[in-house]
Amino acid sequence: FTGSTPTFQHLWKTVGNNIANYRTYPRLVGETGGKDFVVAHPSADRAILKTALTRGSFEFQGQKCSASSRAYVPASIWNSGFQEEFAAEVDSITMGDVTDLSNFIGAVIDDRSFAKNKAAIDRAKSDPTCTVIAGGTYDDSVGYFVR
Repeated sequence: FTGSTPTFQHLWKTVGNNIANYRTYPRLVGETGGKDFVVAHPSADRAILKTALTRGSFEFQGQKCSASSRAYVPASIWNSGFQEEFAAEVDSITMGDVTDLSNFIGAVIDDRSFAKNKAAIDRAKSDPTCTVIAGGTYDDSVGYFVR
């Protein structure tokens, strides 16, 4: 199963409540979304790291269960121009209608997802300890687009 934690808990509860009805014990395996991360070694190839961070974080609008939620990049890489390179890469991502295959990302799935992303962006922008280095915008006038 891949999906939400409440749905997986419901599956387990249903199985548990009906355990006497099964010939054997059912096996359930679930992936309920994680906080996947990327760890970069100081010897990391910068181009590969940039691609891994971009695709891992933004492919499928970041809505896949294996999307990167955080990255641990050594200061020796981050502070030697990589931050600016990565920000430029993220800002260059094409966004729009998914039927136009030149777009890398489309809108997020629904208004709840949009609201969650919007709230996170607003919190980050209002927190003096955070710096938004790329994106930080949202628009729901024609779809639920978040950059």
